[in-house]
Amino acid sequence: MRTWIITGASSGIGKETALEVLRRGDNAVITARDTKRLKDVVDLYPKNAYAAVLEVTDAGMCKSVVDAAVARFGTVDVLLNNAGRGYHCPVEDSGEAEIRLLFETNYFGPVRLTQAVLPIMRKQGSGIIANVSSMGVHFQNTTGNAFYTSSKAALDEFSKVLRNEVKPFGIQITVIEPGAFRTGFRTGGLAPKGERNSAYLKTAYASADDLKSRPHDQPGDPEKAGKIIVDTLCGKTLPKYLVLGSGMVEAEVDALKARIEEVEKCADIAPLADYEE
Repeated sequence: MRTWIITGASSGIGKETALEVLRRGDNAVITARDTKRLKDVVDLYPKNAYAAVLEVTDAGMCKSVVDAAVARFGTVDVLLNNAGRGYHCPVEDSGEAEIRLLFETNYFGPVRLTQAVLPIMRKQGSGIIANVSSMGVHFQNTTGNAFYTSSKAALDEFSKVLRNEVKPFGIQITVIEPGAFRTGFRTGGLAPKGERNSAYLKTAYASADDLKSRPHDQPGDPEKAGKIIVDTLCGKTLPKYLVLGSGMVEAEVDALKARIEEVEKCADIAPLADYEE
């Protein structure tokens, strides 16, 4: 029996993953900013589910959640950093407070929780940390999401280096990259309120309005994603990346090919920056 900490478990992929974990008999500490939204899950699994209030921007709360997991279930085997927020606004119009909140949630929140669970996992010689990123990191022709995708890209790079650091201790790291799923992501927090810069009405703001006008037409099923996530994290071999959603593997491969083509253009220039021997 494993013990999981799952953040952002009140809806969407986080909730469906939590339900799948509990259906299989594992323990789960499920978190949200409002624990009332977790009551239905706890009522279904009162022995194995523990609801904890968590604002991932608060370092003290992050440590308290980990302490509560150990106090209730004895350890932490899996940390699923799923909590996040969206933001869709052109760079020129973006406010520093909104940008900082985005990074505090999408990047520093997972960092805080990771730092809190690492001593436990290192001591027991095992553990899995799964960070939920976004396929948006790889899309080439988007507008308005520079800060959202950069917060997720930071999480990707953090995970890559962390994987090397903790491998000797039996701790595994994976990055989950969902495409478009039918969650509440498009209904809140995409575009800030207030006056819009007319220069971006047909690009970044048009993109945000289009997404908000289609809040539930995404092809991805959160329940199926939850099952795949649990299957993968409980499997014999943990992949470094878990891509979810139709067309997403092809989209990421195309993005990688395009980057390779651009990098290869520097093949003759790159060595010219070295000292002459």
